Amino acid sequence: MMKHDNRPLEDVFHDEMVEGCLDGFRPDNPEPSASCSASYRHGFANGRDDLARSPRLRAQVFRLLADQAIRDDVLKAKGAAIGASGTASRRPGKPVRN
Repeated sequence: MMKHDNRPLEDVFHDEMVEGCLDGFRPDNPEPSASCSASYRHGFANGRDDLARSPRLRAQVFRLLADQAIRDDVLKAKGAAIGASGTASRRPGKPVRN
């Protein structure tokens, strides 16, 4: 993950997505592991598509998937999980601040 510099998390993960895309465009780079952010992995896959000159999906779908990857990473970074009700809930074992 890149240095945060007290920027909004959305910006941090957007930059990771760009970094992943650049890394994916280099054929000698290995596939990212599951420990990488969803944003980085999304960017990497797009870089591979660009390298192959063969997009897997339409641009509109990629934009939606990119937005979702960033949202997921932000939620994960904030320690939130989406509960069954669709609302953010705390992680088990993490104290709640009042």
